[in-house]
Amino acid sequence: MIREFNIDPWICMAPLGLVEFMKANSDAENATDHFDVTTQSGYQPMVDNPIEWPQLAQLKYTLIPIINETLDCEWKFHRSWFVSYN
Repeated sequence: MIREFNIDPWICMAPLGLVEFMKANSDAENATDHFDVTTQSGYQPMVDNPIEWPQLAQLKYTLIPIINETLDCEWKFHRSWFVSYN
């Protein structure tokens, strides 16, 4: 997707750094709360719609015009998530 839509990959560093920080500072193997979850081959923090977080605004506002060009309807971000694969 990044190449197809000419997205600067550096914009993705904020979400990547965020999820890797959360992964490194959690005990995903022994998680007991809803913030830590292991996937089949990685880690997915269970957070509420992170694309709306202020630190990810640059990514969000880069994606909006691309989505507007692609979809011919009104839309909004309803769910978003990040996964870090091992």
